[in-house]
Amino acid sequence: MVHHTGDALEDGMLASAGAHKAKYIIVLCKETQDSHSDSLTFDALHRIQALPSPAFVMAEAINDSNRPRFKAAGAKAVIRPVRAYPEMLVRSLIAPGTEQVLEDLFRHQGDHTIRLNVHLSGVTWAKVVTTLIQKDIGTALGYVRKNGDIVTHPQTFSTIEAEGLIILINDDQVIPSLEEISQFFKA
Repeated sequence: MVHHTGDALEDGMLASAGAHKAKYIIVLCKETQDSHSDSLTFDALHRIQALPSPAFVMAEAINDSNRPRFKAAGAKAVIRPVRAYPEMLVRSLIAPGTEQVLEDLFRHQGDHTIRLNVHLSGVTWAKVVTTLIQKDIGTALGYVRKNGDIVTHPQTFSTIEAEGLIILINDDQVIPSLEEISQFFKA
């Protein structure tokens, strides 16, 4: 891995950095709070495309409406600048598409996580996951143990003792009462 800092908008800088033979290129936005940075990112993408470069190009976009433009200019993945979670950059390179799921979790529009304070005992994780999906409640991501510890993505057939469930829901999801949810897991 080679990191080059410089002005990609200066003639010859991308070539001197080896962009024409790179496997991956990440175009970070200049200022994470300034939507004018998208113009600079677009220019950099256009210059990379003109080399041409075989690289998988990931770019940051501040304004969501610029995503299609960035993709048309050669970006294979476009993410928001989330400096608090740099792993999102890595995820977008290793498993393209997962960055969109992670991004959705960072905002409260569309999909988001909630905690359901429901007591479960002697139920397999597989039953929890399939029941919540079949009842159109959400997707189970983890559970809360009696001591307060959070367990994420447990083994499929492990039996759990839970004081709560962490689930992924949509904005328009209708959640039944906790009593109703508890009844779904009675034998």
